[in-house]
Amino acid sequence: MRDLSSPLALVIRDGQAKRIPGREVVQNDILLLKDVGFTLIALSLVLFVPPIRDIFRFGQLTLRHVGWCFLSALAALVWYEFYKLIWLRTTKHRMHKQSLAHKGLDN
Repeated sequence: MRDLSSPLALVIRDGQAKRIPGREVVQNDILLLKDVGFTLIALSLVLFVPPIRDIFRFGQLTLRHVGWCFLSALAALVWYEFYKLIWLRTTKHRMHKQSLAHKGLDN
């Protein structure tokens, strides 16, 4: 079940393209970023090419808008990393206390 909820990475390993859980990527794997690359190209076309942008009735993005997007994404990333750090620390501490209690070593 853990593998099903993990983000997948498309890599070339041993000469073959394979889709593996992201946590199993190792140093010698060659990452294939075609999915991400295609998405970024398509999104850039829709947002920054006026005839295509007009089809979707999007307004023009300014550098200020893009800056706010990056700033909010950075804030979300930092918050999530702190959350993981705190959650992992408290979970490990709780598991350690439970392990000691199970062994009868807690005071």
